[in-house]
Amino acid sequence: AALLPPPAGAGPDESRIGETGFTTDERGWIHAATITIAIADARGPLDVYTVQNIARHELGHAIGLDHSPDA
Repeated sequence: AALLPPPAGAGPDESRIGETGFTTDERGWIHAATITIAIADARGPLDVYTVQNIARHELGHAIGLDHSPDA
């Protein structure tokens, strides 16, 4: 499947196209991150620019950035 499964507690229509998970130590320092990026959504394959933007977004999460409250 190209789409990632919905997050826990989300409805079945809330699919994701990117996901970042990471492990931290007891002080909150990130030690490892795993990024998963879909190559298609419900409409079909994603273009290269969309995949690059998803990767950039997920890399931000991998270094500890959260979503902006301004978004």
